[in-house]
Amino acid sequence: MGVHHYKIELLPRGCFGERPPATLSKGDVERATDFNSGWWASHPPSTSLLAALRTLLPTNRSWGETEEYVSAGDWGSDIRIWKDAGRVRSISFRFSPAADSWPLMQQFLSVARDAQCLLLEIGSGEIFEPDEQVVRERLAKSHAMQFVRDPRGRDCSGC
Repeated sequence: MGVHHYKIELLPRGCFGERPPATLSKGDVERATDFNSGWWASHPPSTSLLAALRTLLPTNRSWGETEEYVSAGDWGSDIRIWKDAGRVRSISFRFSPAADSWPLMQQFLSVARDAQCLLLEIGSGEIFEPDEQVVRERLAKSHAMQFVRDPRGRDCSGC
């Protein structure tokens, strides 16, 4: 993952009941992406969710069973649908504020809301709603935005 990416994953809300946890540990995240018992194993994504994700970015750079869709420019965003034996294991979105505009994130959040998904911020392990204001605030504090503001890293403490 590049420092210019803000990485989030989609989680099926149905895995968590009415009250999802605020955070997941690295161990919880690893167990949750397990092929046999992970969140998508017990709550497979709908064909409409997968179709909507596939249309968000213009270039298909899929390899093997992994589907990857990328934006047109250098340092761009990507969506990856990770699979094992034809079943989805995880769905990630790496948004690049250095290359892509906010409307791309808005489209992704709309897809996530329509599919009743939650978001997992990989760097922190925090789980939250696909709410535009929440994501905008989290993105503003991210390493990706620190990089956009100061690509040479002069003021990038903690990056």
